[in-house]
Amino acid sequence: MAADGWVKVHRAIGENPLWKLKPFDKARAWIDMILIANYTDSSFWIRGQEVKVKRGQLAYSVETLAVKWGWDRKTVFRFLNWLESVQQIGQQKNNLTTLITIINYERYQDEGTPEGTPEGTPEGTPEGTHNKKVKKVKNKPIDFQPPLWLPEKPWEAFVEMRARIKKQLSAHAMQLAVDKLETLMAQGHDPAAVLNQSTFNNWQGLFALKDAPAKAQEEPVDVKAAELAEKRRKVLAKYDERT
Repeated sequence: MAADGWVKVHRAIGENPLWKLKPFDKARAWIDMILIANYTDSSFWIRGQEVKVKRGQLAYSVETLAVKWGWDRKTVFRFLNWLESVQQIGQQKNNLTTLITIINYERYQDEGTPEGTPEGTPEGTPEGTHNKKVKKVKNKPIDFQPPLWLPEKPWEAFVEMRARIKKQLSAHAMQLAVDKLETLMAQGHDPAAVLNQSTFNNWQGLFALKDAPAKAQEEPVDVKAAELAEKRRKVLAKYDERT
């Protein structure tokens, strides 16, 4: 098979059920990284700090990739380190997230014309839009203090996902999400699993777990009322015996 030229694959393939089958193999995980890498420079906010993500980079935590690919964290660590050792990616780790750079990203995206696609403007793309400057809006730090019970890693992954799909959470929206988690937790749902479910499916909201029905809440027993009812039953029994 010739290695020259390239074919155009839309990022929507990542939503295909066949693509989501788990666990991923290494080849699919590598292509998935290219698919989810930023096509243009952008940024998002975590814990009041701006994380800048350039073209050809992706900001995904190891936990998020593990859920996405159906792997454990150690396997993801080994795979990323191997890709780095063979100079396919670069890694920048900090206390907020892991910033991964796809080396030679331009080679996979810009070199030549897709095989079987005519030169010029892609179908459905208006001419003259490629050089259009996009006005960048500077985000302000979000003043939000998460509660101590909130699972840190799943929460950060959920916030990252919302930023990537251009639905960044405001401080008010974060509080609403926490309130929703409290309600689901009271119904017996694990908050970490709820967050991971939404992150994996790119859901904006938080929902009850599909495969783990909520535990039925037990009705409190009024012990004092039960004792009084038992005494009343005994008194009536003695009265019946006398008559």
